[in-house]
Amino acid sequence: MSESSSRVRELSAGAPRVRRLRCVSQVPLSTTLIAALLSVVACSSDSSKGSIGGPDAGGDASPPQDSGADADAAPVEGCGDEVRDTDEDCDGSDFGGATCATEVAEGWVGSLACSPTCTLITSGCTTPVTTYAPLEAAGFSVFELGALGPEVIGYRGAGFDGRHVYFVPHTRDENHGLVLRYDTGASFDAAEAWSTFDVATLDPAAVGFQNAAFDGTYLYLIPARGSEPRGTITRYDTRAPFDQASSWQAFDLEGVHEDAKGFSGASFDGRYLYLSPRNNGSSHGRVLRFDTRADLIATSSWSTFDLTTVNPDARGFEGTSFDGRYVYFAPYFHGAYHGLVARFDTQADFSAASSWSTFDLTSVHADARGYQGTAFDGRYLYFAPHRHEARHGRIARFDTQADFSAVSAWSTFDVSTLDAEATGYQGAAFDGRHVYLIPFYNGTAYHGRLARFDTLGALDDAASWSVFDVSTVAPHGVGFFGAVFDGSHLYLGPSLTSEVIRFEAKSPAWLPARWNASFF
Repeated sequence: MSESSSRVRELSAGAPRVRRLRCVSQVPLSTTLIAALLSVVACSSDSSKGSIGGPDAGGDASPPQDSGADADAAPVEGCGDEVRDTDEDCDGSDFGGATCATEVAEGWVGSLACSPTCTLITSGCTTPVTTYAPLEAAGFSVFELGALGPEVIGYRGAGFDGRHVYFVPHTRDENHGLVLRYDTGASFDAAEAWSTFDVATLDPAAVGFQNAAFDGTYLYLIPARGSEPRGTITRYDTRAPFDQASSWQAFDLEGVHEDAKGFSGASFDGRYLYLSPRNNGSSHGRVLRFDTRADLIATSSWSTFDLTTVNPDARGFEGTSFDGRYVYFAPYFHGAYHGLVARFDTQADFSAASSWSTFDLTSVHADARGYQGTAFDGRYLYFAPHRHEARHGRIARFDTQADFSAVSAWSTFDVSTLDAEATGYQGAAFDGRHVYLIPFYNGTAYHGRLARFDTLGALDDAASWSVFDVSTVAPHGVGFFGAVFDGSHLYLGPSLTSEVIRFEAKSPAWLPARWNASFF
């Protein structure tokens, strides 16, 4: 991965304190994506904007601005001399090589502006004219993992670093640590585009992960509950060689707290990584937060909060998302399948109970319980339906511009009314216009009924939805776990299948704003 010119700045008061990375225009496309991921989160810290990934997504087409809080601030010395200094984002017409693609997300076009205090204004940025593909067989392609060896199987979730897609190792005959990586700059069906690295060679406990997150530099593999609860988080420095042990670190989270194991994915808010609590021998609610500016293996870099101190039933979550201000945790199982969504305000004290709140989805619909995975479209947050007493297809959606505690802010739709076998999903993803539900098990069989919602339409309108059976294009196209989007293609997590299946969702490639490189 080539070197990039970058710098870090702090957002002004009134927004979360996040790290901002900016790359100059001569950086190659694939590397620029990495910087864009951090900048997306940084410039979207005010969730009240409610803007979506692009003009096709049915909301405010303008990207989040990161300059509003600075508008009344005193300019730095030298601001206004038409020469951008090291402590300025811009000065007059000097943007230091910044573009909409580097400051919002890869693929965005338009013009930046410079505020009187020498901070960037991104309201002139938008997405290019985009063609979205119909959800049909022609859009799918398949890579047979058997070409890489019989041990390359058993993944749960995926991550993307701007160039490479990573599939997260979980279980074959037993928990394993063989990370699978695909180079999106190469042909999908070429074996040389794929590589593996066994993180268990670093630490025998580095096995049995579920989902990944990316912070702009490091890819994190999240320890889950496999054959036993796991607590060893592992991360890769994406600037370094993939197949070298020195590029990787592992840390046992039980050094932070004895209950810190058995998680189900993570989200990133621009500075902190949040691990979603699932099961450490029993359902638990201990959220872990890591300061990505600090040392991974220092216990002081980590903090914990037990959600059961807010609500004794706030435990057993399955997935998490960030909306620009709040971090959400998807309700799954705490001894019974439940609908208790938990939320943290990133502008407040992590350790204070007042910073946390819960909402019971069963107050919206009695069957709104047992979710696995989340996706955010720039305004609405979606929860992927998995099971209650039976596998179900009732997706839940929250309007982040509304009151979290108001029943009217929430809505549901039962996807199984479109296809009786469209139940039991694990994970969700967003491509800039559509939300996808990732098929797993419907109570009768592992299935491949990929469901897609067009966010231009109404959630409860059947015409807004389409369902496609992936098994019609791939012999083993069933039983997926999570997904990831690279700006053009959606990759389904190969949990039970020996095939990686991807769907070409749109052209040209661009990433949704506020995308944090992880879907689950």
